[in-house]
Parts: sequence; C-alpha cells; structure tokens
Amino acid sequence: IVLGNVSVLRTEVTKSSLDIVKVEQRLDKIEETCYRIVKIVDGLKNLSRDSTNQDMSWNQAQDLVTDPLQLVSARLKSHGVDFSTDQSPDISVYCQPLQIAQVILNLIHNADDAISEQEDKKIRLEYQLLPNSFSIHVIDNGPGVKNIDKLFTPFFTTKEPGKGTGLGLSISKKILEKNQGQLVYERRGKETYFTLK
Repeated sequence: IVLGNVSVLRTEVTKSSLDIVKVEQRLDKIEETCYRIVKIVDGLKNLSRDSTNQDMSWNQAQDLVTDPLQLVSARLKSHGVDFSTDQSPDISVYCQPLQIAQVILNLIHNADDAISEQEDKKIRLEYQLLPNSFSIHVIDNGPGVKNIDKLFTPFFTTKEPGKGTGLGLSISKKILEKNQGQLVYERRGKETYFTLK
C-alpha cells in the first residue's frame, strides 16, 4: 500500500499542475497504513515474547484480545471473512495475558482455516459474563470437527499435510488449564464454538 501510493505520488509530482487534494489523500493513506504497521509490529513483539515464566496478574478482558485482533484483521479481510466481535465487558481476569492472547490468536487462525471452503465465511468473538465466571467464545460457521475424541490429542490434525502440526489445540488446552481455566469445543446448530472459560 505504501509503495503503491508513493508510486502514484512520484507520477503526480512530474505533472505540470500538481493536484494538491490528490497528493494529500495519498499521504493520508500512507500515514494510516504506517500506523497500522506499527500496531501490527507491536502486537507481534508482545505475542512473540517468552511468556512461559510470566506471572499471573489481573488484566482487563479487552486487553487480552487487542493484540490477536490486530494481527489477524488483515488476514481475515484478505480471505473475505465477515469478522465481528461483541463489546468486551469491563471486568478483570486473573491470568497470564500473553499466553491467553496466544490461545485466542490460535483459535481465530483455526477458525479461518475451518471456513476456507465456505462460500459465506463468518467468524465472531463473543463474551459471556455470568455471576461467577467469564468466557470468550471463538465462533465460526465451518463444518465442525470430526474425531472429537482426538481433538486435543498432540499431533492429531485434520488439516492437509504441511498445514498443521496438530499441536495448537493441545497446547492451548494446557495453557488454559495452567491459568485455572478450560478450553471447550461445542457444535451448536451450524456453528462451531471454542470457548475459553
């Protein structure tokens, strides 16, 4: 996007009469894209840190999903996915934030893979707040999972060779358990739910 707009600007400045409005629009687009790149890089830096020894702490629910959503938004858009998310409740969650963010990122990637053959691709993030619990649902309209009994088994995958290691869900499950939570799979009607609770 940046290179494309720079190319247009280079052409524009060679003209005898400069269209200032057009130049400003292109500069705005470059600036907007640079800010988006900064957010993506910050998200990558945060999620790529070694979080194995990270202390448990109180974190706002919204903060747990900010970095994963920054990282996947461009991918989902390029895949034609209709992505939506609820307004996160204003509550604190006691956990290792980077590890929870990694789980959410993995689940959204899995959902994206699961709906790749769907004509109408949909993923949504929902929050459920109950008196004594809080859940995050990653929901897609894919075909669901076969061999449910092996779902969280290490190295088991339904993806094509070279597209998955079969470790994502088993590691995610262990991360949730380490954070005193659970990772649950459900099929509700025509939708697949992976729930962090």
